[in-house]
Amino acid sequence: MAYRSGKGDGRFDDLKSASAQIEIGHRVAYARQVHSRTVIVVDSAGLAGEGDGLITDNPEVILAIQVADCVPIFVAEQDGGARGLIHAGWKGSAASIAGEGIESMVSQLGADAPSLRCLLGPSIQSCCYEIGEDVAEKFQSRYLTECGGNRYTLDLHSANLDQLIDAGVKGENISFDRRCTSCSGSGLHSFRRDGEKAGRNICYLG
Repeated sequence: MAYRSGKGDGRFDDLKSASAQIEIGHRVAYARQVHSRTVIVVDSAGLAGEGDGLITDNPEVILAIQVADCVPIFVAEQDGGARGLIHAGWKGSAASIAGEGIESMVSQLGADAPSLRCLLGPSIQSCCYEIGEDVAEKFQSRYLTECGGNRYTLDLHSANLDQLIDAGVKGENISFDRRCTSCSGSGLHSFRRDGEKAGRNICYLG
């Protein structure tokens, strides 16, 4: 579902601090992320509500999400009009939030899906993303690799790639940053690696 942003309060100290340091705090829109398939149509800066996808066609607004292993998906029209930023963990991926984001951009903002360009940013990769049968059963087998004892590894990038293509995005317009947040030594934050001590990677699209 997509809905218009409202006002509210929340604790987003790191995001606000980072935004202030690069002098864009007054333009940043963000959400209270809950691992959903909810996409919010954003008209102005500030806390947009509860959801995991943000879309806008307001050139003054900079979208922001926070991730720490989940896939950040950046979407933009080639002419710089409509833009979207999606937080896709396993729950959102299982619910096809990537497809919902594209469909919302088309229906709510008039975007043309085949002309959209997408980037799937760094996330935990299948080398490090071991899951149990309870999660595995929510995904098609082509995204899973068995590793014994009813355990599997999950390829979140491939799952979201297929959702974007199914929603009308051309494969040649989709790019990847395949660094693994958990093991690449890139300095990126990882919840799987660091647990509750993990920080968050802040993603902006403007």
